[in-house]
Formats: sequence, C-alpha cells, structure tokens
Amino acid sequence: MSDFDVVAQKISGLVHDLRRAHRTDGEPSFDVMARRAGYSKATLHRVLKGRDLPKWDVLHAFLTACRVAEDEMSPWKARWIEIKNLIDPIPASTTTGVPGVTADDSCDRCGLRIGNPDVHAAWHEQFVPRTDTARRALTSVPA
Repeated sequence: MSDFDVVAQKISGLVHDLRRAHRTDGEPSFDVMARRAGYSKATLHRVLKGRDLPKWDVLHAFLTACRVAEDEMSPWKARWIEIKNLIDPIPASTTTGVPGVTADDSCDRCGLRIGNPDVHAAWHEQFVPRTDTARRALTSVPA
C-alpha cells in the first residue's frame, strides 16, 4: 500500500467518525453548525468531503458544533496529528553542513545553543581563533 493510500484511508476513517459525531448530535444543519462553530457552512461542509485534512482549528470547531465535549477532544487531536505527520512529517533535525552542528541544537565544539548554524559557524571561524591567540598570549606572560 502506498503512502498516499495510507493517508487516504486514514482521512476516510476520520471522516466516517466525524459523520457519526454529526449524526449523534441529530445532524444539525450547516447553518446551525456555522453559528455554533464560527466558521462558514462551506468550510464545515468541506470537512465531511474528505478530500484533504482540515486544519486542527477547523476540525475542533466542527466537533464543537457537533457538541463533542472538550474533554473528548484528545483522541480526535491525536488522530489529526497522526495523519498530519504522514502528510507533512517534521524531520528530527536539519543538517547544516558544519561537522557536529545541527539546526536547533547545541554545538559539539563550544556547547552553545545554535539559533542560526551559518552565523554560529562564522563565529567559530572569525572569533574563536582570536580568542585562542589571546588566551595563549595571556598564559605565556610571566607573573
């Protein structure tokens, strides 16, 4: 089964359960749901089409409009995250091309947290040699 098929199957299962939630609430009209949710009828109707995965805030609003209790949202969000991770995975880390340095990580050489790998690498190239030279000069001065 291809990745596309897995995602389509999971979205289909989610839509099936959303229809059940809608039915459990007595199948309110999309006019009523739009007033409850604060989203347009068209946006809420697209949720049940299953063509794509809606953003979490839209899915949450749809469920709220179907009177799903807030304390019952966790399993829904977990399913949404699972599908979203299949569609758009977040890599564990980003390689920067600098040995021992990954984005949003600490530097293996100096221990500092790296915000911008390119700036940090330039810092190592420009300032660390000067600091090392100054340190050597200071330690070689007789007391």
